[in-house]
Amino acid sequence: MDGIIIALLAAIFAGVALIRNGSRLKEWLENNKQPEESWNVRIVSKRKESKRRTSPGRSGGGFSVGRSQVKRTYFVTLQFSDESRQEYRVSSRLDAQIKEGEKGTAVLQGTRVVSFMHHFSA
Repeated sequence: MDGIIIALLAAIFAGVALIRNGSRLKEWLENNKQPEESWNVRIVSKRKESKRRTSPGRSGGGFSVGRSQVKRTYFVTLQFSDESRQEYRVSSRLDAQIKEGEKGTAVLQGTRVVSFMHHFSA
C-alpha cells in the first residue's frame, strides 16, 4: 500500500514538472530537428532576467526559514547582415564570452545559439 502511494506521488510530481517545463522541452526537441546554420552577425545587446524562488519553510519571528534560489536567464540580440534583429536565450557560458558590439559568426539551430566565433580585425 505504501509503495502505491509513493509511486502515485512520484507520478504526480513528474507530471507537474513535465507540464511546467513542457514548452521548453518542446522547443528543445524542435531545435534538435533543425539544421545548424552559420550567420555573420553583430552582438547588438545583452540582458539577463533574474527570478527568485523560495521553497516553503517554517515561518516564525517575522522571517521564513526556507531555501531561496535565484534563476538567471541570459539573452543576446543578434543583428544580421540585412539589418534584421532577433533575440535569443543563451547559456551563461556563452554570455560570458561575448560583448556588445562584437562581430562574428553565430551558429544557430532553430531558436538556439550553438556557438559564436569572434571576427578579429587586424
